[in-house]
Amino acid sequence: MNAGWRLLLLAAAGGLLMACAAAPDLNVVVITLDTTRADHVGCYGYSGATTPRIDALAAEGTLFESCLTPVPITLPSHTTILTGTYPPHHGVRDNAGFEVPDHVTTLAEVLAARGYLTAAFIGAFPLDSQFRLDQGFQLYDERFAPPSGNPRGLAPADQLFYEERKADEVTEAALAWLEQRPSEPFFLWLHYFDPHQPYDAPEPFSRLFADSPYDAEIAFADDSIGRFLDVLRSKRLIDRTLIVVVGDHGEGLGDHGELTHGLTIYDSVLKVPLIVRAPGLPAGRVHGTVRTVDLMPTICELVRVECPPAVQGRSLVGLLGGGEAPEIEAYSETLRGRLQYGWSPVFALTEGGWKYIAAPQPELYRVARDPGETTNLIDREPEVAKRLEARLSSLRQTIRSPSAASAAVWIDAVTRDRLEALGYASRGSSDHTDIDSLEEIQPGMVNPHVAASELVGRVIEVRNLLAEGNATRALDILDTVIQLDPTNPEALFLQFLAHYSLRHGPEALESARAYARVDDDSPRALLAVGMALMSMDRPEEAVGPFRQAAEQSLREGGEPLTWLCVALAALDRRAEAEEACRSALKVDSEIFEARSVLANLLARDGRFDETLTELDTLIARFPAVADLHHRRGVVLLQLGQLDAGREALATALRLDPRNATSHFALALLEQRAGRPDQSRVHLEQVLLLEPDGVQAAAARRLLDEIEAAGAQHPGGAIPN
Repeated sequence: MNAGWRLLLLAAAGGLLMACAAAPDLNVVVITLDTTRADHVGCYGYSGATTPRIDALAAEGTLFESCLTPVPITLPSHTTILTGTYPPHHGVRDNAGFEVPDHVTTLAEVLAARGYLTAAFIGAFPLDSQFRLDQGFQLYDERFAPPSGNPRGLAPADQLFYEERKADEVTEAALAWLEQRPSEPFFLWLHYFDPHQPYDAPEPFSRLFADSPYDAEIAFADDSIGRFLDVLRSKRLIDRTLIVVVGDHGEGLGDHGELTHGLTIYDSVLKVPLIVRAPGLPAGRVHGTVRTVDLMPTICELVRVECPPAVQGRSLVGLLGGGEAPEIEAYSETLRGRLQYGWSPVFALTEGGWKYIAAPQPELYRVARDPGETTNLIDREPEVAKRLEARLSSLRQTIRSPSAASAAVWIDAVTRDRLEALGYASRGSSDHTDIDSLEEIQPGMVNPHVAASELVGRVIEVRNLLAEGNATRALDILDTVIQLDPTNPEALFLQFLAHYSLRHGPEALESARAYARVDDDSPRALLAVGMALMSMDRPEEAVGPFRQAAEQSLREGGEPLTWLCVALAALDRRAEAEEACRSALKVDSEIFEARSVLANLLARDGRFDETLTELDTLIARFPAVADLHHRRGVVLLQLGQLDAGREALATALRLDPRNATSHFALALLEQRAGRPDQSRVHLEQVLLLEPDGVQAAAARRLLDEIEAAGAQHPGGAIPN
């Protein structure tokens, strides 16, 4: 930045700060939009009408037309936003195998030291507190649900995508906190994960954007953000609150062959929306490039707190209200190909309308004239390429920190498996703590900018097909992938999952064992073997793999312990099964299947009071699961509590009116209560719903006996 620009920005910043915030301390709200391309947001010129609420906010604040993230991956990009430092400095290079080091200072720590209340409401597992981005937050709310939307059981779909919670749930949790907060000022971070795959927005967004499920997710997030902003206005907080809306990275959507993100560093995955609204500041648009690394110093200046000396970004306060950003260098990287597949890392420098990409086959684009990066000028502009290559090499050394390697950690077995199941922590470098080695571009390395459109694209397509329930088509593609790469662990796992979903027991077992061979009997591979054996009704053989997976997973073994209790329960080894269930619940008290199996075991032993305790715990967490109310009603009948049992069974039928078993149980209850007419209604429903079902014959017999006896209940077993 030249001296003239520096003086101009300083003068502008002084005037803006005088205008900003009548209150001594502004509240701060940072809203991060995961996986959101700027060119799919209305105020950035998109015609899809996806974001009316964000557009309205932009009209009141400053919109930065070209904001670049340094890395297209959730955890490292958010770490940059909240620390004002680049990945080579803070050390977090991917979602797997890294955590934010203690010596790195976060925005939450700075504001907490100033007396701010700090709270974060997180949308998905990549930002789980175990990765340490929670530093400085007094509340770090991270209550996620499986992608299937089902209770925390053992659904195959939950192996495909991240645990997350939807935008409306993030908003509701944040508003509940806002309602109860004891004082101001506060710093509130809301993370909306919805635009990340899978693209499964609820109605009406899925219908309104049927041709673009990705846009539907952005529209859903926008609507939830709007509800949050409405409450800020209704509580008269909007005019003493600094609001920042920023994307963490974009999404390939097929550009340059990349369907999602993480492997390339084209602008489709680097360019994100950035909007800053501060009380008392004029609205406007800023032309030219800025960076997400600039956000922390901007916020610090606006709330008048000193930035940590390690911050590498530059304050944008002088640009608020609109104008032309001065020329600035924007660094970007992705090491995911190196970490995950053993491919080459990729680095880039954007400067003065040019973008140079360092890769096994380097690239050069005049992005000012070619924003789609369609024409590689590496051979036509050798002097420009040489200059930018040298500057990139120098910059990489300048922004590094000697202590960055401390961010690399050895992840535990279950976390590794959870991330690997989602496409992370696969077959890359065996030692991701060797940063120098990770950053080398060596001759003969695979270029992720080429490979991203080949095998990886096919694997992503398979994930989408499995999420949609099209396992047959997924298997056709996997056959091709495995022929090209027979030891690809992710492809073998997905092949197992496809066969398992189709109930192809022998084929699922064959794929699971092949996966276990190439993945060194990892906990996830052992789980796959056990699951395949269970699908073939071979629980005795499944006990060994499940037990071994649980032992490998140490204190994090909730899922393998749950499967172990399922297998032991199938063998009627009740004491062992109960021990496994309780061990799983010690790891994670919200594992649905473990508590559900435990309730069944207790009922089998006639321990009905304990059974009710477990069922009530499940119902409190999952009140809309009809089967839980049905089972509760049956237990209450066993205890002779007819009125409470009737209420529980009626609730089950309200939730699932076509449940013949609940109708049959209620018919028996009404007969015992001397109400034959009500009993007849439910028995007729059994015959209507399941005329050939297992209870149909008993229902006909009971109807005949009602007619013959007039009103007396002849007795009968209570279904369970």
